[in-house]
Amino acid sequence: MIKIAFITSYGMDKGGTEKFLQTTAALLPKSKFLVDYYYIDNDDKRVSRERRNYLIAHDVDLITYQVDEIISKYRCIFQKNSTFFNVYEKKYDLIITGSCGLPEDPLINITDTPILQSIHYVSGVDDQYNISRVLHISEFSRDIWEKKGGDDSRSVMISHPIEIQDYRKKDIRKQFLISEDMIVFGLHQRENDPIFSDIPLAAYSKIEDPNTVFLLCGGSQRYCEQAKRLGLKKFYHIPSTDSIDTIYSFLEGIDIYAHGRYDGELNSTALAEAMYFGLPIISHPSDKYNGHLEVIHDNGFICKDVEEYATAMKMLIDHPEKRAMMAAASKKMYQKRYDKDEQINRIIAICIDAIKDPYQGRKENLRSKLFRRMIIKIKRVIATADWFYRRGI
Repeated sequence: MIKIAFITSYGMDKGGTEKFLQTTAALLPKSKFLVDYYYIDNDDKRVSRERRNYLIAHDVDLITYQVDEIISKYRCIFQKNSTFFNVYEKKYDLIITGSCGLPEDPLINITDTPILQSIHYVSGVDDQYNISRVLHISEFSRDIWEKKGGDDSRSVMISHPIEIQDYRKKDIRKQFLISEDMIVFGLHQRENDPIFSDIPLAAYSKIEDPNTVFLLCGGSQRYCEQAKRLGLKKFYHIPSTDSIDTIYSFLEGIDIYAHGRYDGELNSTALAEAMYFGLPIISHPSDKYNGHLEVIHDNGFICKDVEEYATAMKMLIDHPEKRAMMAAASKKMYQKRYDKDEQINRIIAICIDAIKDPYQGRKENLRSKLFRRMIIKIKRVIATADWFYRRGI
């Protein structure tokens, strides 16, 4: 049996990074893998009961720890007063984590076990010796990481394994009195102000008519404020939720996925789920991340501005045959990029390869190791001093 630890901070949250880790931990075959999943549990807002139950149902052992605060300073991520090493057992063949690329607790202090570091936001590059493979969910991610100094010999391409679980269908259209002949645009996004994009609703305001609706599931409150400013007549909001009954019923109840995100995506679980339900996709580039554009081809439109976005919306309203063609193309893209069996088999192969040959001939430079640890210790001392100063201690 191969023993694997998933180690992350807010790993029971409902964001895309966490969902990647949760799904991977759940779907690794338990006939071959013993899986422990470490996460912080003393922030109720970031612990999803539904995601927790999902992991338990898939025979994943959950191990919790507590942290007073996460401190991101000086290109490192520290955990203040962490209890992690009170519960951690040094017994693993491999560690899997989700990362932005920066050195971070508690992995800074685990140097004897190979690590698979999956990248979901490219803030930097961590050259810790025992990071065996760096998993990239888009070519865009890999290219940015390597330009920042990442070692291309560690780069490995993967994608999200998506598991669409059984769910209890709700009639979302009936809930909002939306007739079957209306065209419904929809967006599902986590409740987070910095990722708000004003493009989808601005475009929709230009083409809204009595036979169209815009339905938002989750998302920043800024969407609701924008809808009010624009005077949208048929904009409806479903509060943020981790209920798959609600999320999947929402996706089943809309006709077109109107995606938008200020900082873009490296790869998007939300888009993948929309493709599973056969939805045409409309999106736009970002000044930051554009990995999501790699999965939009004949299944949708990439629009450079509000005017192009509105034109794409209008085209899909007026041409049902175009909607049908793009819907079929979305399903094909889902199978190509997100099929759970194919992606999990890919991840299993990477795990086995990393255990057999963790460092690919790299030799650890003792002087560099000691210098790196000294620098991190200095940064930790300064970050801790700053933490006490901010509290007047």
